[in-house]
Amino acid sequence: MNLLRSITNRDKTLIEIFGLIWPYLVVVVVLGGLGFAFVIGRPDFAIRGLAIAIPGIVAAIALTRIYGSGTKIPSSDLEMKLEQRQLSSIFFILYALSLVVVLISSVRPWYYFVMMTLLYTIIFVQILSKGVNQYLVLSEIILCMVNLIYSFTLKDHLYYGATDILPHLFMSQVTYLTGHTIPEYLSVTYTNFPLFHILISETSYLLNLNITTAFFVVAPLVFTVVVLFLYCIFLSTTKYVKLSLLSVALFSTLSIVVYYGMYMVTRVAAFVAFLMLIYLIYKNSEMNDSRLKILGVVVASFIVIVHQVSTPQIIAIMILFLVSELLLTNLTGLKSKFHDNNYILLLTVTFLTYWFYVAYSFTFLALTSRATHISGELTIKQDIQTGLEWIFLSQNVDTMIVTFFVFIGIGAMFWKYGNKYAAVFTMVTLFSLPLYLPNPLQTLWDVMTLFRFDRFILLVSPFIAFSMAAGILFFYNYLSSKGKRVLYAGLIISILLTGFVYPSLIGGSPEYDEVIASRTYFYSDELIGFDHVFDSVPDNSILYTDTPTSRLFENRRFSETDNLGIKYYRIDSFDVTNFTVTDGYFILRNEELDRGLLFDRTMIRGDDSLEWGYLNSNLKANNKVYSNSAIDIYEAVQ
Repeated sequence: MNLLRSITNRDKTLIEIFGLIWPYLVVVVVLGGLGFAFVIGRPDFAIRGLAIAIPGIVAAIALTRIYGSGTKIPSSDLEMKLEQRQLSSIFFILYALSLVVVLISSVRPWYYFVMMTLLYTIIFVQILSKGVNQYLVLSEIILCMVNLIYSFTLKDHLYYGATDILPHLFMSQVTYLTGHTIPEYLSVTYTNFPLFHILISETSYLLNLNITTAFFVVAPLVFTVVVLFLYCIFLSTTKYVKLSLLSVALFSTLSIVVYYGMYMVTRVAAFVAFLMLIYLIYKNSEMNDSRLKILGVVVASFIVIVHQVSTPQIIAIMILFLVSELLLTNLTGLKSKFHDNNYILLLTVTFLTYWFYVAYSFTFLALTSRATHISGELTIKQDIQTGLEWIFLSQNVDTMIVTFFVFIGIGAMFWKYGNKYAAVFTMVTLFSLPLYLPNPLQTLWDVMTLFRFDRFILLVSPFIAFSMAAGILFFYNYLSSKGKRVLYAGLIISILLTGFVYPSLIGGSPEYDEVIASRTYFYSDELIGFDHVFDSVPDNSILYTDTPTSRLFENRRFSETDNLGIKYYRIDSFDVTNFTVTDGYFILRNEELDRGLLFDRTMIRGDDSLEWGYLNSNLKANNKVYSNSAIDIYEAVQ
């Protein structure tokens, strides 16, 4: 009855009323989604949907109780006997131990991630405790991010992720050697978008490092800068230190952020610039400084030239901000107005002009390639297979905890702070949910792969983290207000956060990635074998190999190749079940067979598979010219 009176209260704004009905809306949508999965004959979709349905329903129940208690974001602190100085001492001791583990281990063991989870738990306790030092906490968050990245990328293997790192290293090498951007023949996609390769090549020159080392040393440092900009964005708009710090800490632990911290490619550079631009827009709205406007124009230009696809996606997110502000201004009388649509116009005009008048070759290629793949029927992604739904659930424990807190944060923020600027971030989160959380849209190849909607996940992750932080604070205050000790509430929150952080760190790390069948890095012995290819195999030779390795060797010849001493090869595709090496060389990463080797569209997993039988019989007819513990190289019999 109290809730019904609140909903029908004429003093309530539409946003506050929406916040009150949000839990009921969540229940209706998730139950409707589960029912629809059975109607279309895909009960496996319903099982996958439990990753959202279960935490969604629990969050709805929690929200109705929070509404009944009148809970606000807490001003109370954890009642801990440990002071901030003691917590910091524990943090740095544990941090030093994690470095020792990294140094003595070839691959990060599971207990390394336990230690990193404990480090983040200490950070969360520091944030919720009284007397928090924002500069110290920010430093600790950055140190944890750097630890997670360098502990893997600076080992003696070569991380390539989704393989884009390999061609980026080559294009940076060409930029370094030639002193100019790459020719169009090497890559239509990047010849007019060269800023990332210029950055890596200049870094290599200034630090006197090779391209690969320069990339893995400097790129992660660029990525960690987002923590500072994100904190400044949230703090300048909400004026709440704890919420801002908690948002940033949660952002750094999201699996997508852990993944892209290592996989720092051009779209990640555009993401960093996007947050810089948002910060400059907000800062300029406070100061109205012409210098900030000039910097904003520079950063906007950087976004356009550093990565192609990111620009229209960033414009879409900025439009979400503009729409959210307009809605809240009209519905709640929101006084704060930070966003400036001039930058949206600047980005739109600049990117359209650049695409159609400068990078027209890329634009033609992008439009025609997508037009040829558009058909009347939608295609389900290949990894969405019946029988894998329970594995999907087990791999999304962190997603379930994120969903629980985000749903609480959305409803509670609209309910209590709908007329504050924090509600703008909440509104953006609401619009972004289909882009971030698992849902039917993400099962479609046409949407996620063809039109690259998967790239939105990183762009919206800061705002997901913000609503998650708000949900944690509301839920914590509700628990501590129910006659329980604040320490008891803090213990429950810490357990939930630990349950989120550990699987999230594991899910974003290549050693424990169970979704990608093939390993996403080359062992040191494999690199030694590749060096043999570069040293011994003649230029312009035909190479046959698996997909990741082919990206390492797909160096095309151009006018300056011979003068610069760049090796170049021809990569030929083939069918492993009907194939004979008649010319060139075959490179086999034999140690990867057990986990799976991808050859074009054929996966060979295990030396007892039928595909391996075909391939092995063909290889035996050729000369094995090199072999070590991880790689075999065969030369065709002439």
